Amino acid sequence: MGETNCKRAYSHLSQAAKMHYEGQGMNKEPLQAETILLDGIGAGDELSITLLIEYYNDKQRPLYPPLRKK
Repeated sequence: MGETNCKRAYSHLSQAAKMHYEGQGMNKEPLQAETILLDGIGAGDELSITLLIEYYNDKQRPLYPPLRKK
């Protein structure tokens, strides 16, 4: 087995979150994307932080705080 590369792993998770958020190859699942990104943030992944802030600031999308549905 090789060395664990957390940075690379979270890069892939960030891409998966983006796919869930935008519905690329699947139904749009913004809450699943948020969960994935929050896990990445908990592990210190900077791309996860950037993406989640971007999603929260997008006034036309479901994770924008006033529009958010749980």
